[in-house]
Amino acid sequence: MQATLVRLRPLSLADAAHYARLLGADWESIKTTGSIPYPCTEAAAREWLAQRLDWHPHMFAILRQPEDEFVGAIGLVEQVRQTFEIGYWVGRKYAGNGYASAAVQLVIALARSLKARKLLAGVFPENKASARILEKAGFIFTGAAEMDFPLRGGWRTNHEYELNLS
Repeated sequence: MQATLVRLRPLSLADAAHYARLLGADWESIKTTGSIPYPCTEAAAREWLAQRLDWHPHMFAILRQPEDEFVGAIGLVEQVRQTFEIGYWVGRKYAGNGYASAAVQLVIALARSLKARKLLAGVFPENKASARILEKAGFIFTGAAEMDFPLRGGWRTNHEYELNLS
């Protein structure tokens, strides 16, 4: 998949090194995700990826173009038939350059090709940048829910978004 700013390729266990390089002990970045381990060592990232790659076929590295440099990751997970949840992160040093927005557009196109009817996304309230990315892509805020995020301190408010594709 190709866009002007980024290209997506399937994630692999070897990408654990990129997770560790970009996230490492950066709590401010990691806390915006629901489950990436902290600190994000290469071993912890490898274990985290291994638990997901077999049962989530649509997990991708976000590669900045034209260098093909790993800047983050994005995934699409089927929740129920034809409804998928999207999640993503971009390393702090790459934030604000449009890479996440471009990757979200590519994953929306993938969802359409998979005949998805709806995309869902969750964002912690303090993650305003991620909320803007979703809104710019056409997602609508549908409300807040209390959810359990054990690696983020337990029960937290999560802002929910959705994009109807049908």
